[in-house]
Amino acid sequence: MSLISFDLEKCTACGTCSEICPVHIIMPGEDGYPSLPAENEPFCSRCGHCEAACPADAIQGNYETFPPENDIADTTQLSPEVFTKYVQSRRSTRTFKNKAVEKEKIAGILEAGRFAPSGMNA
Repeated sequence: MSLISFDLEKCTACGTCSEICPVHIIMPGEDGYPSLPAENEPFCSRCGHCEAACPADAIQGNYETFPPENDIADTTQLSPEVFTKYVQSRRSTRTFKNKAVEKEKIAGILEAGRFAPSGMNA
């Protein structure tokens, strides 16, 4: 069984999985549908980004995944187990737009960073 399965009945061949893969191992096949060549499988980081980003829900990772935890109302009382699940299910953006970020947004982020704990204000 392949490390990643593609349901061709659901797949729209949009290419999102190929674009989002951080190690670029998902390739479009001759028919336009995604594939994971056997020689690329050892390089899969098992991050689950392809599965999470697929708009058609056509990808199944055949390895342990960590779905996002959305059912916790009070995040101030996280157990170590739940915290670990949160960390394991995190997602990050690796596909960026070629668009400048407004200076006001950058200034706001930097302003918020001034309040991060440090040796002087912790």
